Amino acid sequence: MEFLDDLEELNDIMHNAYLIVTKKKTLESLYKDLRKSNKTHFSLPFDFSIDDLIEHFSNMEDFDKCNELSKLKNVQRN
Repeated sequence: MEFLDDLEELNDIMHNAYLIVTKKKTLESLYKDLRKSNKTHFSLPFDFSIDDLIEHFSNMEDFDKCNELSKLKNVQRN
C-alpha cells in the first residue's frame, strides 16, 4: 500500500507543478485550495523541467497535458 501512496503523492506533486507551469493556478490559489480541503499540505517538485512533466504525464497516458506542455516548451524556445 505504501507504493500506491507514494505514487499518489508523486502524481499530486506533478499535477501541482503542471498547474503552476501552465498558469492555471498560482501559489496563492493553491494555498487557498489547501485551506478549503482536508489536506495539511501541498507539494511541488524541488527541481524539475517541462521535459520531466511531459515524461511523467506520458507515463500516466495523460496525452492532453503532454500536448499542452509540449506547446508551452516550443513557445519558450522561440
